[in-house]
Amino acid sequence: MPSKDLQNRLQHAEGVDPVATWNQYTSETGNADEREFVDWLRANNTINNHTWTALSADEGLEVDLDARLASEQRYTLQNTVGTGAMGEVFVATDHHLGRQVAFKRLHPKGLRPDSLRRFLNEAQVTAQLDHPNIVPVHSLENGPDGAPAYTMKLVRGDTLAQRLQTARDLLKKHGHIPPEYGLAARLEVFVAVCDAIAYAHSKGVVHRDLKPDNIMVGRFHDVYVMDWGIARINDASDALDTRAIQLTEPTATGTKVGAIVGTPAYMAPEQAVGEVRQIGPWTDVFALGLVLYEVSLLKICYDADSGEGALMRAAYRDLGDFSPVDGLPPLPAPLRAILDKALSEAPLERYRDAGELGEDVRRWLHNEEVHAYPDTPYRRLMRTVSRHPRTTMSVGFLSVMLVGAIGLGLFASARIQAAEVARAEEHRQQQRSAFAGAVADQARTVDNHFLWY
Repeated sequence: MPSKDLQNRLQHAEGVDPVATWNQYTSETGNADEREFVDWLRANNTINNHTWTALSADEGLEVDLDARLASEQRYTLQNTVGTGAMGEVFVATDHHLGRQVAFKRLHPKGLRPDSLRRFLNEAQVTAQLDHPNIVPVHSLENGPDGAPAYTMKLVRGDTLAQRLQTARDLLKKHGHIPPEYGLAARLEVFVAVCDAIAYAHSKGVVHRDLKPDNIMVGRFHDVYVMDWGIARINDASDALDTRAIQLTEPTATGTKVGAIVGTPAYMAPEQAVGEVRQIGPWTDVFALGLVLYEVSLLKICYDADSGEGALMRAAYRDLGDFSPVDGLPPLPAPLRAILDKALSEAPLERYRDAGELGEDVRRWLHNEEVHAYPDTPYRRLMRTVSRHPRTTMSVGFLSVMLVGAIGLGLFASARIQAAEVARAEEHRQQQRSAFAGAVADQARTVDNHFLWY
């Protein structure tokens, strides 16, 4: 029979019948050691890792935790959630911590030096970028087949590409888009992406592959920028430990001009023509402009039938027109100005960094002046009116009431004055009539006197 304390702890933690399991344990093993009994429960998955650790830490149940953790496989791979050119991502169970994680491993067939370097680059860069909108990396591992792998937070949700497609489908089906997929909601996601990229730029990292497919939106509106496999690290930056990062493009030799990496439909001109030495934060700003184009208009800027066609359009900066898909209103002028600045051909004419771009979009969302679209007195007045509709309606109502009161007062005053004028005229008329009567009487008197004489 196990001790009373152990019985109470088992019932509280797992709802296990301590006596029945104890009897089963002793009959199978012929042993009556409580420490080994707890290990036996864990080995048979009767209790989980958390309960096993708590019980093992109790007095009288000492156990070598390191030996225990080393003796079992930590991760069990489940279903696949994504497959790319270099690796694949699984949902995995972390048995040590009792949680689910995303387990990304390099394809065994992709064990080439360049692929391995990019894979390690992605894991180490992402791990060192500590930002709420960049998915956290937990550990670097060896997969079950010996291929390199790393684990990260499992984000349950949709990519931005999926959300944009949902918005298109809803618009086509119902003729309108609900608020959760509307322009404001889509721009809020975009602003969060800009915040993440601004942080990466401050650490000397350029993403180089920004697109809706690499942006995840979680169930609780949490936003994450993913896939840093082809990120470029500025060697002059001391923000990252570059000794631990195998650079995608070591500066000792440099990537040859003409080496093009990224997604053609979301490339800046300098990236599309392979001008590697010209790539910097401004390149990500241009890519963010292309993402903003799609977020705002619900269509791809460099739309083409093939990757080569999109690459050609990117190289020549052959932008699409700025009319939205059917069913959407015209693009607001401030957003058009933001897009024009972000998508400028000359890097120096673009936003200096992703933070400035995100701030301008945020200002438009808050109905404030946009730096790319300076105010005029009329626009300032209209924005003030739209920002304070209740106050404007109250002031307008009071103004109408005041004008009406003044008008009524003036009308009444005019009526009074007219009445006074009429009375004065009537009095004068009466005086004239009385005078005329007196004159007539006097004339008759004179006539009578003449007749008498």
